[in-house]
Amino acid sequence: NIVVSDVSSGVPGTARQVNDDLGGDTLSSLALAPDGNTVAYARISGGVSTVEVVDVTDALPASPQPTNLVGPTTGLLTAFHTDSERLIALGDFETVEQLELYSIDLSGNQPADAVKLNHNLGSAEKVGSAQLSPLSDRVIYSTGEATMTELFVVDLDGTGRAKVDHGLGNGQSLVPVGFAREAETYLYRVNDGTNDVEAYTIDLSAGPAEATLAFATGGAAISWCGLAADGSLVACASNGGIYLGDDFSSPPVAASTNLFFLD
Repeated sequence: NIVVSDVSSGVPGTARQVNDDLGGDTLSSLALAPDGNTVAYARISGGVSTVEVVDVTDALPASPQPTNLVGPTTGLLTAFHTDSERLIALGDFETVEQLELYSIDLSGNQPADAVKLNHNLGSAEKVGSAQLSPLSDRVIYSTGEATMTELFVVDLDGTGRAKVDHGLGNGQSLVPVGFAREAETYLYRVNDGTNDVEAYTIDLSAGPAEATLAFATGGAAISWCGLAADGSLVACASNGGIYLGDDFSSPPVAASTNLFFLD
């Protein structure tokens, strides 16, 4: 079940359930709208999912409003747009087991208006991951077959799609990491077939989606990478140490433990 509680006063309020009776179904991929009024989730029944949306301000019991896309999906929910009226969802709504990316307008009547954001995929391709930019105006997504080999940036209406300029070598694949918290800077790693050995950033505010090398180990495995909140600094953990910037040859700044950027 989905339970919400108002913590705006600094003290948790009374917890209450907001979904209806599951009847043996399960829930996954929970996403809370930025205004805190709406929750979206995937409802799993018989191995497939439908996307449902609930107004958590409703009195109990809540009445889920299915978005009623093309059909059920084995995919997962991703995130809300900041206006709380648009949902970014990943699912095989059209072709079974081929995950594609959709921007779903929740502001009008159901069934919801769904716009496919990805390019036309080959029969063995799928969208592997998708993330909404901090400004909520674009999505960056990865595609490939068994592994992810390409990154694309696209506006929420499906226009302005651009492939990230990165040529992979034989056997290499992309490992998406994510956006900086307060900047249009995106981080991903490159796997050489055995280990993640390089990290790249993309500054979406700079125009074309060009990748910049941020960190390279020369073959050693990268176990973790993170971005400063403003996107200005990359930290990566490798060989038991944490390194800042692109200089792997210098001594690490710390032992390789969990590291979080706070500002």
